[in-house]
Amino acid sequence: MKELIRFELGKLLHRPLAFASLAGLAIYTAYMLCLWVFPINTIVREEIDGEMKTYKGMAAVRRNQEIISLYEGPFTTEKMQNIIENYSFSAAAMEKNNMNPDTQIRYTHNYLYDLIKGFFLNPDGTYTGETVEDVYGELAPELILGYSEGWSCMLATLPDVFPVWACVLAVILSPVFSEEYSRHTDALVLTGSQGRTKCPTAKITAAYIISLGGSLVILTIFLLCLFFCYGFTGLDSSIQLSKFMSLQYYTLYLGQAFALVLLLLFSGIIVYTALILLISALSRNSYASMIISATVLLAPLSIPMDSSINKLLYIVCALLPIHQLKIINLFYLPHPLPIALSDVQIMLLSLPVTLAAILIGIPCAKRTFSRHQVR
Repeated sequence: MKELIRFELGKLLHRPLAFASLAGLAIYTAYMLCLWVFPINTIVREEIDGEMKTYKGMAAVRRNQEIISLYEGPFTTEKMQNIIENYSFSAAAMEKNNMNPDTQIRYTHNYLYDLIKGFFLNPDGTYTGETVEDVYGELAPELILGYSEGWSCMLATLPDVFPVWACVLAVILSPVFSEEYSRHTDALVLTGSQGRTKCPTAKITAAYIISLGGSLVILTIFLLCLFFCYGFTGLDSSIQLSKFMSLQYYTLYLGQAFALVLLLLFSGIIVYTALILLISALSRNSYASMIISATVLLAPLSIPMDSSINKLLYIVCALLPIHQLKIINLFYLPHPLPIALSDVQIMLLSLPVTLAAILIGIPCAKRTFSRHQVR
């Protein structure tokens, strides 16, 4: 069986189109890491004795960590006011550095200041007078401040990379069954001693090794970059005090958000792989299989995911692979919900969706190929 799986892996990966798509994914992933995760463009500006000091790159990250360490813990109005007082620029310093004092909040200060300025400051940097309770309502007593910069960058970037990975899977996995039909090797496979039993199982196993293995590789790359640039601290901070979901309307910490993101990403990949296998088993050539698989993935993006559609339909659409991979729609469900479930419970519906894909989609693909009539 191991030899069969290795053989199927070789067939799927050793194709020019597969190499090209993987190379494109690698370039795109590197670009997204440089653009959003690596602190290449991270800047911290501080006013010290009337002079503006600027930190860039890793120096800016370390300075952000030092600043946030002074305020970690429950987020209160007193802390917020102290942050504004300590890190706002004076009009004189801004004019000296060719900055417009009337638009202070448009300039980068530090990660912590920039998180709160949109909620508590006027354009010129003056305090609006609103308290934490005024802005966050009943969530205010549960807000925890921590260093969330790295996690915010990673969680915001993964939903851009995984849909592209799904498109690459459509290219790599579409020939898994259909290529046997188009090359007329189905007769050779299906009339063999293990052609209707072990061979389909090996093909399905190889497909999932590629899809789940590739997903783990992508996730590992992101986690390594996160660790070396920012460290792993901040999982206990509130998602409202991060750049990932600053407008979230229910209590959630970054550690919980990360667990939910992993659930949605891997659920989406498992379900989509099962769909590709079924489509490949039904298609008569690999190009048709690839086009249909890509259409099944991307077509739901044409459905407007807003208040213009039925809320129950919204939730059903949000559980389709592309929306699980893009994540955002499941973190911003419409309210009031049409069914008696919380937002997180609806995200957990991805578990039975995944189970159904495994128990229905995979056996159907295997059965379709095994019962194919050789001509």
